[in-house]
Amino acid sequence: SLAGALASRLFKDYFEYPWDWFRMAHVGTASRILDVGCGSGHLLHALHWQGFRHVTGIDAFLGEESQLPGLQIMRREIAQMDGTFDLIMFHHSLEHMPDPISALRHAARLCSPTGAVLVRLPITGTFAWREYQDLWVQLDAPRHLFIPTQHAVEVAGKAADLRLDAVEYDSGPLQFFGSELYRKDLPLFQPDGTKTGDKLKLFPREVMDDYRARAAALNAKADGDQACFYFRKAA
Repeated sequence: SLAGALASRLFKDYFEYPWDWFRMAHVGTASRILDVGCGSGHLLHALHWQGFRHVTGIDAFLGEESQLPGLQIMRREIAQMDGTFDLIMFHHSLEHMPDPISALRHAARLCSPTGAVLVRLPITGTFAWREYQDLWVQLDAPRHLFIPTQHAVEVAGKAADLRLDAVEYDSGPLQFFGSELYRKDLPLFQPDGTKTGDKLKLFPREVMDDYRARAAALNAKADGDQACFYFRKAA
């Protein structure tokens, strides 16, 4: 079906990476998963289609709530949540929150004793910041309220009684082509929603392949412009 094909594509887009979020977090289809700042819930619908039956998404700015057996998406903040979850995810949402340590404390409260808290967000001080500075695409002002260093994320986790298990840098070509657009005083998107780079044919395949290779090399050196942090409850 069209819905199934879309869900499978979404699942592929999110999960076919060298780093495997669920393997690292030790969860599977029976695990209770909470996605904080889930938007319209594309990721959760993809998970649900793939057999996950205990998935919940919350977003304070959600337009319309939805519910299916084993899947619910609600207009709610993490401070309003109860229950216990095996994996709590912040996919590029924590940097939009005015009190990230409070959000992490609530995640620790909701996390099961053997569960994990996953945080993905931009990291400052890395190559893209040093190269592009105020034109670095991940600054994304004013939507991003803060952009931490790796050390700052570790400190925030400790303040929330979370123990850092692992860090995986997972930056991609956006750090290059987005920032290069800003260097040219061009936006990422046109008013009609099309991507500026595609519309103006600014980044041919060989350029994008080079950007991807450079991103992978930076990730290997812990110098990419975003990372995934795996936390567990402090003993």
